Amino acid sequence: EINLQEFHSDWKNLDAIDDFQKILKKHNLTRWQAVHNAPDDFFAAKIKNRKVVNLLEETIEAEIPVRIYTENSCCIQSYHGEIENSSWHGSWFNVFAPDFGFHFDSSKVIESRIVRKPTNAGIISSIECFDGNDEMMFEIFCDREKDDPELNEWRALLNQFED
Repeated sequence: EINLQEFHSDWKNLDAIDDFQKILKKHNLTRWQAVHNAPDDFFAAKIKNRKVVNLLEETIEAEIPVRIYTENSCCIQSYHGEIENSSWHGSWFNVFAPDFGFHFDSSKVIESRIVRKPTNAGIISSIECFDGNDEMMFEIFCDREKDDPELNEWRALLNQFED
């Protein structure tokens, strides 16, 4: 059984984004369980799934650099930089950069969250999308150097998409 008070304290007192994985391990939680037991809605705000596509399109228009992470049992794919364009192919949404292509089946996204984690550089916000197996499909951050805060433009964009 989860000790919510301790878990909430650990989340609120993060020093680095990478420490979140350690908290999950310490409390024996999946990411899905973590966002559903977040300290409050500020830390894991639910958003409509279609807003993820809108957000990606807005990052292209605003030229906001992003980091995208996705993984499966074999590998982790990551990208950092600006996305240049996007397209639909059926239910699949595709984003492209010169050396990167990311494709996801929007019909498989069951839940999307704006997840916020405190760090020494300030609050770092991401979009996390989950599938029907409660697995994280991908996460999107603002691209930044390790000790730099996230861009104000990114934060403002996320705030306008929050439900």
